[in-house]
Formats: sequence, C-alpha cells, structure tokens
Amino acid sequence: MSVEAFVLHDGSIVNGISELKRNHFEIYKSFCNNSLYNSSAILSGKNIIGGNSTERALLDSIKKQVTPDYSKTSDKIPFESQSKYSSAKHEDKLYLKGAPEVVIPKINEDSFKRLLVEYAISEAQKDGKRVILMSENEKFTCAAIICDPLRREAKQSVETLRQA
Repeated sequence: MSVEAFVLHDGSIVNGISELKRNHFEIYKSFCNNSLYNSSAILSGKNIIGGNSTERALLDSIKKQVTPDYSKTSDKIPFESQSKYSSAKHEDKLYLKGAPEVVIPKINEDSFKRLLVEYAISEAQKDGKRVILMSENEKFTCAAIICDPLRREAKQSVETLRQA
C-alpha cells in the first residue's frame, strides 16, 4: 500500500510526494503534520510503529523527510471504523483525516471547490484506490490517493473460489 497522488482544493491531481513538496509546499507541510500527529502509528527514527495499513502508508510516504515532535500533540480522537475519521491538535492547529463523505461536511466550504474535488475523488475510487481526505483548522488541505495492489496469492485464491 502506498500514497500515489493527491487531490488539491481545485480538483487537480498532483502525482507523488516529491511533486507535492516541490510545487505546493504549504499543502505538503500540512499533509506531513496530519500524517504524523493525527495517527495511531508513530515514527521512531525511520521505523513506523503501530497503526493501521492506511496510517502506515501515509507515514511511509514522508518518513525520510521529517523528524516528529510528538510532545506538542493533544486532544487525539483515534480512527474508528464506525466514525471513519480521526483528529488531533498539534501546536495551534486541528488536523482531521478520514473518509471523504465524513470529512467534507466537517470543513469550511469556502476552502475548496467541492464538486471538482468530489469528482476527482470518485474517479480515483472507481479505479479501486483508497482516498483519505485531510483538513487543517477546518480548511481542506488535500485528499491522499492510496494504491492498495492485490497480493500475488490473490489471483490463485480467486481461481480456487471460482472452481468451488
């Protein structure tokens, strides 16, 4: 599982973390902070400890570029499958991340072009991608598009089930 692209506030797509950092540095910083501090996974050196596969993929995309300071993080609400989002405060900022259908209603409508963003997200989801929407202080930051390729053994499992 890996982060492959990002949807920006205008519905445009940025391919990869390097392009996000190079061309949209403020969004990159917010993405890094949301991934680091709004997570049940932690970064210890370059190792990722704990968390679910999505949180680990988000941290993996930035682990070579950041050094976290967890001491300034508070008011964490961990991700739960029922609520489909998580949040945390870090310094003076509130970070929110989760399923687009849950996070979009919680953020300021003026911070993004909703229809364009929703269209880009739906296109990624049609391609089988996982999409995690992120906000900072109730403003849209980006949506991370995560690729979750099938494991090699999945093809054989499907064939076995078809023959059953």
